[in-house]
Amino acid sequence: MECRCRLDFQGRILIVDDQEFQRALLSELVESKGHIAKSISSGIEILAVVNDFAPDVILLDIELPDLSGDKVIQVIRSKYNSSELPVIIISGKHSSVSIVQLLTYGANDYITKPFEYEVAIARIELHLKVTFQQRELIALKEQSVIRNMVTTYNHEINNPLTIAIAGLHQLKKKPQDERRLESIGVALNRITEITAKIRDLLSKDNIESERYAGGTSRLYKLK
Repeated sequence: MECRCRLDFQGRILIVDDQEFQRALLSELVESKGHIAKSISSGIEILAVVNDFAPDVILLDIELPDLSGDKVIQVIRSKYNSSELPVIIISGKHSSVSIVQLLTYGANDYITKPFEYEVAIARIELHLKVTFQQRELIALKEQSVIRNMVTTYNHEINNPLTIAIAGLHQLKKKPQDERRLESIGVALNRITEITAKIRDLLSKDNIESERYAGGTSRLYKLK
């Protein structure tokens, strides 16, 4: 039975399994839902591939011939925490490796082989959703910091500049020699340019805030 629930964005899934058939099966599954899949057969090359491919979720067979599942998870967790890069382990029903132990080492979830397609994709997309939500929250926090900085900048610099512009305009109306009038004109132009840049920053910040807010509601819509 095909799962009709899918996320309204494209995830990147790294599949680590030594069995070619299993890699092909999982790749076809995630690609059928609109995601990008990359598969490898070795646990030793995991970090190099992660750095190059930048996956959002890793599907990891825990019984690799070259490196045990717990070692692979420890290698991943040495650089990425469970929030940054979820790892879903793939385990056979009669596996000798303890799933509980692997979860303790830092795996986020597990799928038991042979797996049901609907359950597998639901778990994968659940972790994709959580990962993207957390990234969005981080982006919103960074945006908030920038907005606060720009607001402070506006208050402490732009407001005095506005007063300075008004003063220069008043000064320009009074009788002045040509050289002094030219200096006042140059000062007015420079200050006007600075205030325009500040307004531009504030305008861009508002646009970015609206974009993030709109993106938050769009990213996690199920269809």
